[in-house]
Amino acid sequence: MKRKKLTTNQIKQRLVISSLVLALVIIGSYFIGGIIGKAIETPTPEAINLDLLGEETVNYVTIGSINFSLTLSNGSVPSAFTVKLTPPDEEEMIKYKVVQTCEGLDCGFDGGMAGSPDYPYSFGLLDSSHISTDKIYLDNDDDADLKITLEEGYLKLTNLNYQSPEPADFELYDSNMNKQISEFLFFALDDEKEYFFNVTSEFATPVLSATMDGLPLSPEEFSTTVSGEGFATGKLKWSTDQSGSHILDVTATVGAETTTERYFIALGGIIYALDEENFPFMTIKKNDDNEFVVRYLFKATTEYQSFSLPCRLAGDEGVADIIGKTNEEFIEKILTHDPGQGVEQWTPMEGVPDDFDSLEPNKGYILKLNEAQPVEFSAVCQEDDEFLPPSADSILYSLPNLDVGWNLVGIGGYESVPVSDLEPKVPPFKSIGSITLVKQDLDHEVDVQEMEPGKVYWVYVE
Repeated sequence: MKRKKLTTNQIKQRLVISSLVLALVIIGSYFIGGIIGKAIETPTPEAINLDLLGEETVNYVTIGSINFSLTLSNGSVPSAFTVKLTPPDEEEMIKYKVVQTCEGLDCGFDGGMAGSPDYPYSFGLLDSSHISTDKIYLDNDDDADLKITLEEGYLKLTNLNYQSPEPADFELYDSNMNKQISEFLFFALDDEKEYFFNVTSEFATPVLSATMDGLPLSPEEFSTTVSGEGFATGKLKWSTDQSGSHILDVTATVGAETTTERYFIALGGIIYALDEENFPFMTIKKNDDNEFVVRYLFKATTEYQSFSLPCRLAGDEGVADIIGKTNEEFIEKILTHDPGQGVEQWTPMEGVPDDFDSLEPNKGYILKLNEAQPVEFSAVCQEDDEFLPPSADSILYSLPNLDVGWNLVGIGGYESVPVSDLEPKVPPFKSIGSITLVKQDLDHEVDVQEMEPGKVYWVYVE
């Protein structure tokens, strides 16, 4: 085939294209060559505060040195050091050397070779057969300060003089900066309020976080407004259109230690609410005169319904006074159980105690309606002093004393407790064999981890 001749314009176009391609190749070669020829520096992480953390694990493969600080056994302020590393050789041996860095921190020794930045306080090799250093002494006394351990591609630095920080201190203030001594935060529906949590620590600046009913609050709802050396202030800005009670946990983290303070959001004065299927509805409401009103609403069913009293009554009202005459015609019986009896003797409506005169905390009760009609009644508890957190000194908090055999019980208070809290209530040389939650119509649940106010439990002691 005969080749076709190119025109002058076509030749010019090809020359321009060739020139552009050549220029791009040259430019690309320049940049690629610059990247290939430039050494990539090994990253050095920020200095590790071993006074704060106690110990820290670092990936030694990606770094050439580890900067850290700690207070020596004979010191009062932190000193700065560096662990210089040589990458593993063919035998996977790591060379290390601990030297001093004197940038704004105490350099430990005064003068001499040991006071110079290049002085090796410790050096050696680490590998699979020698995974830990001996105790390293960074000052001139007899107490060791540091230990370095090899752990599958990581180095762990341990401060041998680490002391856990004291728990952070909390102070609560309202929006007018009035100090609050109660753990209850009172809200009205759709009423947005602000509270401030001043948290201090002698060790370091606390890091604050908060959850409501176990779920993290958004930055708009809880935030740190100001912080500095040894303190932080958190701000709660919150409202809801749902009645009831909520649990607010505010946590301060200082190094590896955490301190959590629990507060109770009381909407319409309600500090606790039990609102679950298979249980009567129950609330505890705190009045202005320091009264606590316990309200029950039993479901419209003739099935057995279990309930317990979460506090000691303020007066000497009997069962008939609490229930009220209007409810008597709808209630067939209220049953309980004498501690220590065999549960096989407990058959509803047959030989079961039902002639008691008063309701007591820590006892379990079973109510049966004679017709499917909702029934409501209330009881009043009284707190003489300022309201206390859950403790043996609070009128709302109590646990049942247990006898050998079967016990039908409830707990007093407004907060769930782990079942392990019952152990001191067991007779000497005895133990708890089982704990069973009693539901509606005497249905039961055996995997019980916590006990909740208002609910009823069979506890067997053997």
